[in-house]
Amino acid sequence: PSSEAKGLWRRSIESFAINLDVSFDARDYLRKLDPGENVFDILKLPDDSDKRSSSTIGSRYGFRADIDPFTWSSFGTSYRLSNDFTKSAGTASRYKSDTYEGDVKLFNSDNSSSIQLRYSFSDRDRTSISGTSISKSISHEPSLSWRQSWGGTKTSTGVRLTLRNQTRSGVKSNSMIIT
Repeated sequence: PSSEAKGLWRRSIESFAINLDVSFDARDYLRKLDPGENVFDILKLPDDSDKRSSSTIGSRYGFRADIDPFTWSSFGTSYRLSNDFTKSAGTASRYKSDTYEGDVKLFNSDNSSSIQLRYSFSDRDRTSISGTSISKSISHEPSLSWRQSWGGTKTSTGVRLTLRNQTRSGVKSNSMIIT
C-alpha cells in the first residue's frame, strides 16, 4: 500500500472511538407487604401486583462510535435503547424506544468552520401491561448545521426536519416540523 493509504489506515485506527452508556433506575412504593417478606420476595413481585402502589423501573443503553479518517472529516453512528415500566394510580404501562443515528462532519484545516449532516430514526412504543397499544410513533429527523469560530466568538445555525407518524388511542396522525 502507498504511504497515503497507510496514513489513512493509521489515522482511522488512532481516531476510532467507542462510547458505551448503561443506566438502571428503580423506584417502588410498596404497601400491604406480608410480615417476613424480604427484598428478594419484593423483586419477584409481578409488575401489576396490588402491593405496588407506584413504581418506575427503567433501563437505558447507548452505544456511539466515531472515526476521523481524514483531516477534514468525521463520521459517527449511535444506537440508544430505553425500556421503562411505570405504574401509578392503578394503571401500568411499558415504554420502549429505539433510536439510530448517523452523522458526517466536514471541517476546514484549522477547524474554525464545520458543516454537519445528521440523520436520526426513532421508534417509540407504549403499551398497557396486558400488551394493548397505547401509543406508537416512528420519526425521521435529518438535520444540517454550520458552525463558525471568529476568534473568541462562535456562531451556529442549522435546520432540522422532523417527520413523525403517530398512533395514540387509535387516532393516527402525521406531522412535519421544521426547526
